[in-house]
Amino acid sequence: MKTYVNQYRNVFGFNIKWVSVQNEPDLATPYASAQYTTSELDQVSAKVADVVHSLNQGVLVGAPEGSNRTASNNYMNSFSATTRAKLDFVSVHDYSTYVEVNHYGKPLIATEVSNFQTANDPSITDGLKWANMIAADLKRGERGWLYWWAVNPASSASGEGLINLGANNAYTVNKRLYVMGQFSRYLRPDDTRILAASSDSNLVAIGGKNGTGRASVVLINNSTSAITTTISGLTMANVSGRRTSATEDLAKLTDVAVAGGAMTVTLPGKSVTSYVEY
Repeated sequence: MKTYVNQYRNVFGFNIKWVSVQNEPDLATPYASAQYTTSELDQVSAKVADVVHSLNQGVLVGAPEGSNRTASNNYMNSFSATTRAKLDFVSVHDYSTYVEVNHYGKPLIATEVSNFQTANDPSITDGLKWANMIAADLKRGERGWLYWWAVNPASSASGEGLINLGANNAYTVNKRLYVMGQFSRYLRPDDTRILAASSDSNLVAIGGKNGTGRASVVLINNSTSAITTTISGLTMANVSGRRTSATEDLAKLTDVAVAGGAMTVTLPGKSVTSYVEY
């Protein structure tokens, strides 16, 4: 692992920032994999952390990246305090019900999540499912969220990809791709999450500020009806935005002027809308 990190960073020019010790150490799969007992992964994780940190290049090391949160939790609870102290973050896969994994004060990243169990749903209904999951993870203080994978081959009809290939070069861009963009375009690395909440149970709000103090907010309307709401706490003169809904795909919205640190907007039913002030 040390050679890999050093070679890819300093010879090939890839700015590797994080490495996870092992993908899904609890599974035996038909593709290349490696299973570890809790004791084995405890020892290996500590050694990998030591050698990668010895490069002094600021690369962060994480584990255990089990196939679901329960598996990751079992590994973390079995690790020695020494090993846990050496890890920079906790990596998990989100393929089952939610289980609290982060008992040890480490940043947590969901490094893999998708729907390979059922047929693909390209609709906004599926998009809202993932939007609410991302928002819930961020509100818990988790630091990252990665969908597996970008493109699903024509041989698979599952929801495993953001884009699904079909026969004769046809393809489907699923709403979940655009919904992810509602977050990734507006809540950027190194932003600080800020409190954002709504008194309407149908609205989910998640906010952030960048290093210059510019605020962004993502609003999820889970209702089938439009909701008019006021966004307050703004500090700049104008706001720009984009929306994904049943009929929109990261569609650019008309900019809105801020008055008295607030603005009132109408959010269509079953939509995700993102705003940033300027």
